[in-house]
Amino acid sequence: MKKSLYLMLAGTAAMFMACGDDSSSSSLTYEQSGSIVVDPQNKTVVTTVSMVEDMCVNENNTYNWREVNLGEDKDYLKYDFKGDTLIIFQECSSSFSYCSEYGMMFVGGKAGSLDGSWESTNCKYSSYDKESYCYVSCSDVPGGKLTEEEAERMYESGQIQSWDDLEKNPTLLARLNCLDEEDMSEMPQVDLEISGSSFTAKVKYSVKSETEFDDYTNSRFMTSLLDDLRRGSIDIPDASRLFKEDSADMKDLIFTLKDYGIELASQSKTSISFKYKNETLSIKFGDVDYGDDNGSLSMTISTDKKSCSLDAESGEVTKSTCKAEYGEFFSKETEEDAAGNRFTVAYAYSKSNERDFERCAEALLDTLFAKGTPSKNTVTNDCSDLYETVEYVCNNAASYEDMEECTDLQDEYFSCINSSYSVYGALAKVAPEGAKKEKKQFIQDARKLARKLQRASK
Repeated sequence: MKKSLYLMLAGTAAMFMACGDDSSSSSLTYEQSGSIVVDPQNKTVVTTVSMVEDMCVNENNTYNWREVNLGEDKDYLKYDFKGDTLIIFQECSSSFSYCSEYGMMFVGGKAGSLDGSWESTNCKYSSYDKESYCYVSCSDVPGGKLTEEEAERMYESGQIQSWDDLEKNPTLLARLNCLDEEDMSEMPQVDLEISGSSFTAKVKYSVKSETEFDDYTNSRFMTSLLDDLRRGSIDIPDASRLFKEDSADMKDLIFTLKDYGIELASQSKTSISFKYKNETLSIKFGDVDYGDDNGSLSMTISTDKKSCSLDAESGEVTKSTCKAEYGEFFSKETEEDAAGNRFTVAYAYSKSNERDFERCAEALLDTLFAKGTPSKNTVTNDCSDLYETVEYVCNNAASYEDMEECTDLQDEYFSCINSSYSVYGALAKVAPEGAKKEKKQFIQDARKLARKLQRASK
C-alpha cells in the first residue's frame, strides 16, 4: 500500500513555474530542413522533409556507398499562442482530428505569427486542463530530490496520506517531481526557424563531460566472464559492460573462488591473473573501443600452456566499411526508394572470431581443471523472494524511475540465479554424483523462473 502510494506520486507530471538551467561542456546537434504549409484559420501545419540518405547498397554482388532518395516524410501539427508563447502539438492525425494532449512551448518569436526564431522551453502545455507544466532541476529545489525512503517515512508518520495532502505542500511536490542532473541533461533544446514556406529545426542534446570508466577488471563484463569461467561455458558479455563498475561483486567472486583453491595472483585495470595449483590463468584486454556507432574489443585468456585470443568489431556501416571484404559480416534489409525501386542495404556489421574463441577457452578450462576437486560441498541460493519483489516492482512500474528500479532488480535477480548454480562451475563435473543431480535440477528451476520473469516484465 505504501509502495503503491509512492509509485503513484512519482509517476505524476511535474507542476512548477520556473525551469532550471543545466550547463554542459559539449553538445550534439541534429538539423533538418523542409517545406511548411500553414493554415492560420484552423491553426494547423503540415511539414514535408525530403528523406535523402547515404547508404551502403548491394548492387550486383558489390557494395557501393551512394545517396538514396527515400521520398518524403510528412508531419501533421497543430499550434496555438498563449501571449507571446508558441505551443506546438505533435503526433496529429492527417485529418487533425486527434493530436497529442501535451504541446511543446517555445519563446522568442512574435505573438500571433509563426515566422521567426523560436526556442523550446522545459515546459509543456496540456490542452485538456489548460495548464502549463515545467520540468525543474533538483539542484534548484530546496532539499533536492525527495527519496522513496523519505516519502515512506512521511506516510508512516501521517504527514502525507493522499494526493490532496501533497498538493497542499508545494515544496514537497517540487522535491518529488524535480529531475536530477542526468535527466535534465537528456532533455533536448529545440530551435525553430520558420520563414514563409520553409523551416529549419535544430535539436541539441547536451553531453556531460565525464571520465570514462577504464578499470575493466572491476567491471560488469569481468564479473559476467568469471561467472562463465566458473561454469566452464564461455559466452562473451556485451562490450558495454566494460564501462560499468562492479567492484563489489568482483570482491565476492574472488572470495568464492578461494573455495576451489583458486587465488588472485595479480590485478590491474586491463589484466588479471589467478593461481590454481601450479598453473596460472590470465585474462588480458588489448584494444577496447566502445562508442554509439562503432566499437572493438580484443582480449586474451591464457594459461602457462595455452592461449586463446578474441578479436571483435561491430557497428553501423559507414563509407569506410562499405566494402566487399565486410560482406559476410553485414546485417541487411530491403528498402524502397521514392521511385518504387527495391534494393538491399547493409546497415550494420559484426566481425568476430567469438565462436572459435569460446571453443578454445572452454577447452583451455577443461585442461586446467581436469583433475580439480571442490574443496567443500556447494550449496544453492533461493532466489524466489527476490523474484517476487522483481515481479511486483516491474508489474507496477509507473514512471521512468520505476523502470530503472525494475531493471536493477532484474540484474540482481539474474545475478542471484547465476551465483546459485555457477558455483558448480567447470569443477562441478568431478563433483559427487549427488551434487551433479542437484545442479541439474536447480538449473532447470532457475531457467523456469527466468522465463517467467521475462514474460512478466514485458
